[in-house]
Amino acid sequence: MRAVLLALAMFSLAAPSFAKPKARQKAPAAKKIKVVRAKVEAMHNAKVKRDLGLPTAAFGSGYSHITTKWHDLKVSPPVDGWVTDYDEAEGSAYRVRLSRITFPGGEKRSLYTDDQKTEVFKNMIGHLYNLKGPALAKVLGGAEGKALFEKFKEGIDEGGFDFPMALTAPR
Repeated sequence: MRAVLLALAMFSLAAPSFAKPKARQKAPAAKKIKVVRAKVEAMHNAKVKRDLGLPTAAFGSGYSHITTKWHDLKVSPPVDGWVTDYDEAEGSAYRVRLSRITFPGGEKRSLYTDDQKTEVFKNMIGHLYNLKGPALAKVLGGAEGKALFEKFKEGIDEGGFDFPMALTAPR
């Protein structure tokens, strides 16, 4: 009898299992942080633009009067081809394109310093996607946030930068 039990025990160890294999668990889908349409439409308000650090411009005869939270100046020749608006491109929540300008004194450069570009980007991400505090810091510190910032700081002075309709929340 012992021999039979021992044989059954060994057979059960060597026999293939007929139980269902465990299903692989899929990683949860990345959470999307969508742009808040009302926040995008609020960008036509000059006070909102100013608070975020974006420029407003008035045009005179041969010059532009530019104001931001850091600037209040007249430049000549007038600024041409600037865009700060929504619905500029498919998949774009908001476009910012500012050409380099000729400052009083003749120097042609970006309207913003590197620190100002950082602040404008942070303000825009916070405003458009309705993020604050740790949630904003997490997005800005994530791989996508860093990559977008690199494109932003060059793009606003050249061909333009489009904020996407949604961001992927970092894990």
